[in-house]
Amino acid sequence: MEYEIILNDRPINWTFGAMKKFERDCKNILRRMDIKPAADHTGYMLAKYSKIAEVMEAAVSAATGLSSVEGKKGEPSEASQAIDAYLQDGGTLENLQRGMYEAFLEKNDPSIIPPWLEEISRNEEAVKISQEKEALRVEIARLELENDRKKLAELSGKQSTA
Repeated sequence: MEYEIILNDRPINWTFGAMKKFERDCKNILRRMDIKPAADHTGYMLAKYSKIAEVMEAAVSAATGLSSVEGKKGEPSEASQAIDAYLQDGGTLENLQRGMYEAFLEKNDPSIIPPWLEEISRNEEAVKISQEKEALRVEIARLELENDRKKLAELSGKQSTA
């Protein structure tokens, strides 16, 4: 797997029970937020809503067996603590989201993984190209401004000597 993630020594494992738990918890979270998803299955909700912190916490809880219940004194849940530890160790939320989804695809339809990874690669390349193009536009504008200033200085110099 490209984005294999281990949280608190537990691999992400999307069992049927984990999917049922996540779907139930995610629906409750989205209902509280007045969000009505177009579909309510694990793959859709992971792809569409895993950037919502509570949804990611629910996914980690379901797929690892870590608790998503906060402590009596407001302490973060085991799942939340595992996410924090992953981030403190240099992980990123983007890679955690991808790891969650990839682990789901492994169970749902592994044949989808190669085209999914290719799409990620294409999207990343498109962003890089767009950034390079914008940097070139800025550089061209800077050079044009520099040339215009030189022309203005030349015209000002000719006018003052006339």
